[in-house]
Amino acid sequence: MSIPLTNNNPVSLKAFIHRLTTAHPLDIIPILTLFILLFHGYSIWYVKFFTMVLAIAALLYRELLRSPIYWFVFSFIIGFSIFSHWHPIDNHKFLLLYVTITLFCAYSASSGWQLKIISGNARLFIIVLMGMSVFWKLYSSDPYLDGTFFEYIYLSDQRFVAFLASFGVDMQLLGKNQQALFNLQQAYLNQDVISTQVYSPPLLKIMAWLTGWWVVIIEVAIAVLFMFRTALMDKYGHWALLLFIATTYIPAPVYGFGWTLSVLGYAVSQTYWASYGRWYLACILLLIIYQLPWRMVLPEL
Repeated sequence: MSIPLTNNNPVSLKAFIHRLTTAHPLDIIPILTLFILLFHGYSIWYVKFFTMVLAIAALLYRELLRSPIYWFVFSFIIGFSIFSHWHPIDNHKFLLLYVTITLFCAYSASSGWQLKIISGNARLFIIVLMGMSVFWKLYSSDPYLDGTFFEYIYLSDQRFVAFLASFGVDMQLLGKNQQALFNLQQAYLNQDVISTQVYSPPLLKIMAWLTGWWVVIIEVAIAVLFMFRTALMDKYGHWALLLFIATTYIPAPVYGFGWTLSVLGYAVSQTYWASYGRWYLACILLLIIYQLPWRMVLPEL
């Protein structure tokens, strides 16, 4: 049931959410993809400029979101920027390119195939993404399952400070460690500095070990469950992916990746469990809440 947009009948937040969750997936998926490109897209100036122009165009002419030409332009601009500046590009931004290409291919097909193309490719992206992630972790020359990878990340990456503070890890200790690592990185200014010593508390070592194993287990589960392409396995796969999104991006503020996974999960849900699409929309709302500046306040408490 549609809700008219009139001055006498303003749309409430509840009504807006109702309209969003009951809209057709072929309308929701491109809108969400456009939001990712706007808020978690590419930092190169001309990509940001054209993204804004294309977003304004879609705001004025909503039918553009189902136009193959529209997504071809996005694919071309993003592909050119990645080809020109591939070395600093985050992983999820490569994935965004594949998503825009998928939308171009889908909207170039007949209406009966469009959602099937998007959903099928979204499933493939999730399987390959999780599978390759596990493969890298298990077969990389750098140790992972022993916890040393996350131990170093927790010690050196300031984005995890708030997460560690919530578990009682000493912030002054982390600050000293990060300063020592920074001095080592600047060693070219002082050739006498060839090593540094950092202190890792026992609690952090345990957290690093548990994090490494948890990530591998949940990624394997997601990849394997979605491979079966059955209603029952998809159900478990969706719950695993939802759990992954809800838990991973509390300590790791890589929200663009979380948004992209949510959109892919939403697309896959249209195969057997369309009602689960609301949970992926809820995950996007949860990621927005995660972006609130609580990380700046928590270490001071």
